[in-house]
Amino acid sequence: MNKRESILKSKLLYAVIAEALILLVCLIIRPDFFKISYQPETGMLYGSLIDIINRSTEITIIAMGMTLVIATGGTDLSVGAVVSVSGALALKFIRWDPSNPLYSTPGDYSVYPFWMALAIPMVVCLLMGMFNGALIAKFKMQPIIATLVLMVAGRGIAQIATNGKQFTTLYSPFRFIGQGSFLALPMPIWITAACVAGVALFTRLTAYGMFVESVGINPNASRVSGLKSDRIIMIAYALTAFLAGISGLIYSSRISSCDSNNAGLNYELDAILAVVIGGTNMSGGKFSLAGTVIGSVIIRTITTFVLYFGVVSEAIMAFKAMIIAVVIVLQSEPVRKWMGNRRRGTSIAGGVANA
Repeated sequence: MNKRESILKSKLLYAVIAEALILLVCLIIRPDFFKISYQPETGMLYGSLIDIINRSTEITIIAMGMTLVIATGGTDLSVGAVVSVSGALALKFIRWDPSNPLYSTPGDYSVYPFWMALAIPMVVCLLMGMFNGALIAKFKMQPIIATLVLMVAGRGIAQIATNGKQFTTLYSPFRFIGQGSFLALPMPIWITAACVAGVALFTRLTAYGMFVESVGINPNASRVSGLKSDRIIMIAYALTAFLAGISGLIYSSRISSCDSNNAGLNYELDAILAVVIGGTNMSGGKFSLAGTVIGSVIIRTITTFVLYFGVVSEAIMAFKAMIIAVVIVLQSEPVRKWMGNRRRGTSIAGGVANA
């Protein structure tokens, strides 16, 4: 197989093509789609493209970890609940002090030191990921069943943490996470770039990425060859929950509140979908972080595309599902083989004609 045929059979190529086609249609519908403006009042860039990247950040961050989980041959259904727990704990430490009536209303304050409102949720999320990893790696539970435990219990934990209340805050440093900007770009974009770069460096500059692929392709052979597959799997689930915790902080910062019932709702499905669209096989093995980022952006672009069409909110999910189905079919093995074989046949026919 030559280089050109290999490119034509790449799932990543078709993900890029799908994103380009959706953007093209959006441009046709809205000629000002690619317009980006700068507002001195906020010091931030605005435009549809900025909004797509900004609003896809939570899913992108979670999908980075989900890519590693799926590459090991597993899946994590608890990330949405972990998002909820992270936001709930952060707001609890910013707002909660039942003994002091001064803290009963929202304001630009934090009851506890701000580092605690960030660090404690992240530690709890990390422990939740280790719990998932232990059930799967040590107790050999099926990943769907093991992560279903926290998927169900997580929102209950978030409700318990806040005593069933929905705290709201005006604390500026916390709001800066989801609503602030740096160098004219929304802060969530910078946080996402740091997370993507961190996971990429961790998996490509160390042997961990290769170990993940090895476990995903053949866990028994990996274990026989001396790899500590249990440890590799636990790290993948712990990292995924940690990243979901970061997404939870961004989400709660965006709305300046904790919403235990709706925070992270269906995030697990979007994250899995982003990984699949990006070209990582659900059965495990080789993975593509770049493809996952593109897959996440595609999901958000589709939502923007649907809104531009003026589709009623009740039909958005169905319309979105149809477009995603087309994208996945374009990436399917038969279609990619057909494109590669068609290209090869054209080249052979051209060679014969020239002879």
